[in-house]
Amino acid sequence: MLATNDPAAKIKIAGVIIAETTCSDGSILEAPPNMADDLDLPPEIPVFGRYWNEGDFFMAHEVLEGLWVRNRDEGLRGLIQLAVALYHIERGNRKGARTMIERARPRLKNPRNSPYGIDLAMMDAYAARVGAVLAAGEPDAGELNKIVAARPRI
Repeated sequence: MLATNDPAAKIKIAGVIIAETTCSDGSILEAPPNMADDLDLPPEIPVFGRYWNEGDFFMAHEVLEGLWVRNRDEGLRGLIQLAVALYHIERGNRKGARTMIERARPRLKNPRNSPYGIDLAMMDAYAARVGAVLAAGEPDAGELNKIVAARPRI
């Protein structure tokens, strides 16, 4: 579990502080050593994956925003919007979640977008399932929690 409300905490990628947060044990969250180099990935990608997998969707989207600003890859934008949709679900903002899913899906399903080895087709299929649950009426919190827990891991 991550503690994201400590303003003095930091995240490092390749030795550069990119965001303010820590793990619950107080340690600084870093990408695994050389992971980004080994996979020829920008260092933000493995950190995004860690936050996504841990369910910290706010920080997952924050980590990718700088990379998106630099590269303007629409696949990254779709991943950011999907993470924001899950954050909205957790906060009870179903309308915001539906809007983000609607915006994310065209970006996730476009094969020209290249989000650094993350399977966009898989993420789009997941976004479609989330969107269907949200469009089917007023799902209860338990149903929404299940679909968030069933997200693909990166």
